[in-house]
Amino acid sequence: MRPEPIGGYYPLESTTVGPIFDSTLLAKRIIYPPLAKRQGKEGVVVLRLFISASGDVEDIWIVDDPGYGFGEAAQAAFQGMQVAPASIEGKPIAVTLLFPVRFTLRN
Repeated sequence: MRPEPIGGYYPLESTTVGPIFDSTLLAKRIIYPPLAKRQGKEGVVVLRLFISASGDVEDIWIVDDPGYGFGEAAQAAFQGMQVAPASIEGKPIAVTLLFPVRFTLRN
C-alpha cells in the first residue's frame, strides 16, 4: 500500500530511494557567513527541503538556526538546486525531508 503524500510531498521514510545530492556541488555552494567566521562561531542548521518528482528543490524552510547568518547561508546553498529525485518502486515522487547543514571552521 502506497502512503499518501502530505501537501503533495511524501515523507522521506515512505520512499524506496531517497533523493541523491551532489555533495561536491553542495559544498561549493555553501558560503560560511562572514560574521560567524569573524567571531569563530560554528553551528548546525536544520532545513526542511521540498523536492519535486523531477528533482527540483522547490521550497526550503529553516527549522533550526543557531544565528550568525548560518540559516540564510544554508538556505541560499539549496536555492535553484537540482538533485536526483526520490522514488517509490522506481517511480519518481515529490518528497520532503529534514537536512542538517554543519558549519565548521577549519584551521
